[in-house]
Amino acid sequence: MAAIEREILSTAGDLFLLEGFDVISMEKIARAAAVSKTTLYDRFPSKEALLNAVIRDRISRWSQIAGEYDHLMPRELGARLRHHATTIARTSNLADVKGFQRLIFANAERFPDLAKIMYEAGHLYIVDFICRDIEAETARDGRLARDPKGAAAHFVSAVTGWIIQEGLAAPLTDEQIEAGACRCAELFLAARSAW
Repeated sequence: MAAIEREILSTAGDLFLLEGFDVISMEKIARAAAVSKTTLYDRFPSKEALLNAVIRDRISRWSQIAGEYDHLMPRELGARLRHHATTIARTSNLADVKGFQRLIFANAERFPDLAKIMYEAGHLYIVDFICRDIEAETARDGRLARDPKGAAAHFVSAVTGWIIQEGLAAPLTDEQIEAGACRCAELFLAARSAW
């Protein structure tokens, strides 16, 4: 049963990215996933419900990819922030991630719940993770942050915004991604008193 669902989610995600949400029918997804329409509708009663599940599944996959280097996470906050920035930038630059961002942006007004899923399970998850690092560090050094969650949100937005904007001009190399991410971390650290 899990294998069938995995195939449906993978196939539907690929088709949504390739052809767009509005163009793809549930029937085409069922054919491409080699399942009956009944099997598809039993698991996902609508195309919106299927896209919802696809987004949750992809966010879970991206989190696994991003977490592959967590064992290398340094203890010192500056190094941790550079690590986080680089991980966020690399993940944000994945073709799959960029494709789903475009899909969500294009359909956000019609399906605000889908945008909310991406925001909560993706963006806020990362923000909360970095907020905990900021709180731990500022508790250690005795200089408590006024707004650690707000600071973390701006940090994440700076990194993801940089990737989006710079990636529009031309594909970014791994070296450019790392340098840009580290620069975001340096600027954020320089603004320590504003946290």
